[in-house]
Amino acid sequence: MGAFMNGASEGSQVTPHDFRMFPDESSEVGANCADSSRVWWGVFTRPGCEKELAEQLRASHISTFLPMAPTSRLGGDSERWLPLFPGYLFLFGNEAELLKALATGCVCRILPVADQDRLRTDLADLQRLLTSDVPLRLETDLGARSGELIRVTQGNWAGISGRTYDHGSESRFLVEIDFLGQGVSVPIDLVVPRQSAG
Repeated sequence: MGAFMNGASEGSQVTPHDFRMFPDESSEVGANCADSSRVWWGVFTRPGCEKELAEQLRASHISTFLPMAPTSRLGGDSERWLPLFPGYLFLFGNEAELLKALATGCVCRILPVADQDRLRTDLADLQRLLTSDVPLRLETDLGARSGELIRVTQGNWAGISGRTYDHGSESRFLVEIDFLGQGVSVPIDLVVPRQSAG
């Protein structure tokens, strides 16, 4: 599986989509990267510095993933794009690239990721939701969202994994970012075929 990274060419204008792009599966960056020193890190930024940091790292050709979504998809009434997890972005790099990130003045703390495979999988599933048009709900209290863990096996969302839970009269499908203890959910019938939901 490839890694996420900012994929626009040098010198081009940065758009919200650039912060959440996957490279092609053929990219050298990812699970099969020959440089084993490059891994995923969580980056906790100074308040309001997520996009500034992403731009500076992009200019240095450092692979990052900043999940973003328009507020209209989160129940708001505008198309303003905001970081999905305020204060956090993800960096795929080595120690030298971490030092470059720290030198920007935008970083409060670097967070090592113990379970690289789990984070990569979680971010891949999140990316699929972000590049769709389904309405999203930010979930910050995963402990209150007990439910069945499933992997969708049919339809357009085959391969995505998440947790089902009931919210009032509505059933929802939750994609967790275990590393952050947060996630996003969508109405279950938009992702899980009826025959798979039970």
